[in-house]
Amino acid sequence: MAAPYIVALQNSAEDLRRILLRELEVPPKCQPWSSKILVADSLDHEALHRIQLALMGDEVLPPCRTLLFHRSPCPGVERALVAMGIGDVIEESAQALEVIRSRLQRWEQVDAALCLPLVADNLIGGSAAWVGALRTIAECALFSSAAVLLTGQTGTGKELLARMLHSLDPQARQHELVVVDCTTLSRDIAGSELFGHERGAFTGASSARDGAIACADGGTLFLDEVGELPLELQAQFLRVLQEKAYRRVGSTQWQRASFRLVCATNRDLMAEVAEGRFRADLYYRIAAMTCRTPSLAQRRSDIPSLVRHFIAHAGGGDAPAASPSLLDYLAARHYSGNVRELYQLVLACMRRYAGAGPLSLACLPDEEIQAWGADGAAAQAEAPLWHAAYVDDFVRAALRENVGLKELGRMVEAAAVRLALEESESITAAASWLGVTPRALHLRKAAARGPDLH
Repeated sequence: MAAPYIVALQNSAEDLRRILLRELEVPPKCQPWSSKILVADSLDHEALHRIQLALMGDEVLPPCRTLLFHRSPCPGVERALVAMGIGDVIEESAQALEVIRSRLQRWEQVDAALCLPLVADNLIGGSAAWVGALRTIAECALFSSAAVLLTGQTGTGKELLARMLHSLDPQARQHELVVVDCTTLSRDIAGSELFGHERGAFTGASSARDGAIACADGGTLFLDEVGELPLELQAQFLRVLQEKAYRRVGSTQWQRASFRLVCATNRDLMAEVAEGRFRADLYYRIAAMTCRTPSLAQRRSDIPSLVRHFIAHAGGGDAPAASPSLLDYLAARHYSGNVRELYQLVLACMRRYAGAGPLSLACLPDEEIQAWGADGAAAQAEAPLWHAAYVDDFVRAALRENVGLKELGRMVEAAAVRLALEESESITAAASWLGVTPRALHLRKAAARGPDLH
């Protein structure tokens, strides 16, 4: 089990911290850390403030990889902490160490799955929103056989996540992944496509044929755009899920089938249920676990990595680099089609690439450049550089947790002070880098210093 980073939030919690260090066998110096445990004696206002700073100010470990271990019960606080995104809140008890170990081991298994080539080489991006979705899928695949519903805008990678889930599922991956695009199912053939048919079941049925359910037996059935499934077919499919059995069209015999079900939709299925266009009982069957894929606007910091990946995929061994100006433009642009639209735009640039030097703005399609116009060009010139997207991710997460502007400023200043000191050879050099005097930096360093970690 990978070692966690353990922090005592109060001097009175130092004994609990030492117990965890001993029982979890944490070495004196171990990096990188895979998780973090915050230890508190009591959950008073100051402790909660420090927890918030620890969650929002960590640039490496997300809040979901943080545990809070505390001594004094405080029922009203736990809900607020979970809402902040903390991984779990564990009260001191006889079973506490076992609970902590089980949480850490599960996180380690999930993170190990994300490092596998089939995931790391195909699902590109390191933004918090995207990694959170990947972790949800990995946990579903490794520890549950429940049906999974993928939601989100078109072009956000729902099918890629479905394939990832199938590949990580230790049982289903031994069999087929069967994909059914529900938008292509006409009312006349939908039953046959799902359930199969017997010879002579309808005009043109010259021989018996297996449907998607039979083909997916033992594996995974992926229903893309499940919201398009006709109402009459929804009732029949619900029975398949309830009974784990189906009948071919034109047959009276029931056949058994067992499969992992994954569905995807860009519709609001709860709204569809309210309007009577989707069955409520089927919805709760297919949405045992849900995962919303983030839009490209929610993961702008991933755009440079995605662009490089798409260029390498299209260019093979002689893939060019993208110029900084092109990366800036692509990162600031709006994508109604999300990652799919970005991919097509990169391919269009590659088709105009002359074969020497980097891909540049001039490689963009004519219609893209012409659409700028005077106003568009000015707007792009004022757009933030691509690396500013990382700041956007951090600020967006902080605002969602009701972090005020003053507190946000303190957090950013503390991070700037810490990084400057880490990267500089002396206080004087760090102060010069930050544009302050050495005395001012000493004062800021003291103000930014968190709880004693030792």
